[in-house]
Parts: sequence; structure tokens; C-alpha cells
Amino acid sequence: MFYKGDQSVSEADQAEVKARLAAGKSVLALARAFKTSRQTIMRVRMT
Repeated sequence: MFYKGDQSVSEADQAEVKARLAAGKSVLALARAFKTSRQTIMRVRMT
């Protein structure tokens, strides 16, 4: 789960990010697609 101040990726989108990562999409590609930072995508990956 994200820290409270991070609203850039919704809970529903977090599941989508994880699915795309599992399918082999790059962190950078997902950050661009979800209009967020690579760090945010990395945090999703770690949860």
C-alpha cells in the first residue's frame, strides 16, 4: 500500500500495474501509461 499522501495510482490501477509487470512491461512504460513516476511503479511492484 502507498503512503497516505500518494494518490497517483488508485487501488484498481495498482492491480493493473502488477498484471502488466507480470506480463513483462517495463517500469518506465507503465510510469508513462499511468502518468506517474517510475518510483511510484516500483512501490507498487514491491507490495
